Amino acid sequence: MIAWWLLLACPKSTVIPESRVEAPSAVVKGVESFEPLETGAIWEGSGLSLRIPEGWTARQGPREGSLLLRMEHPKTGVQFEIWSFAPSGTPGPRPRNGCAPLFRDRSDYRSIPVLTSVTTATCVGNEADGVTVQGWYALNQGREVHLEAIYRSGTLFSGQALVSELLSGLRRASATKREAER
Repeated sequence: MIAWWLLLACPKSTVIPESRVEAPSAVVKGVESFEPLETGAIWEGSGLSLRIPEGWTARQGPREGSLLLRMEHPKTGVQFEIWSFAPSGTPGPRPRNGCAPLFRDRSDYRSIPVLTSVTTATCVGNEADGVTVQGWYALNQGREVHLEAIYRSGTLFSGQALVSELLSGLRRASATKREAER
């Protein structure tokens, strides 16, 4: 418990390149142009693949965008997003309006089996009904990959179990048409 408080007390400043500053997930423009994916379909992008599990809705982003996949679990409102950027140094979270950084750790252990040297970070909404964003950031096949879970107030613990299943379902994928077209 003391270690947790010490981690929270340690300030960590990071300069985030302008190219990685994105709008918060709730206001990503162009979501209406995303292609819906059926349950059971296999999504591929940035060297990763994921079978869309039962109970989730999924939309694949346009190939020219950074947001590759957006999923939502309608019963809980939990969202899961996969982003891809050109490498910008040490992978880490983008700033989000109204979401104060709470925790950040660069790890050499494998918190996500298909990725190595994952940075994990969490931010918490400033309002009582704000969201919690839990993210995993790594380099994969020459791209910076951001995996982010967005939990609404009151869904953090139940949502983490759902997201854990998604993370364990991630697989490596060979180069896809999407990357070839970039």
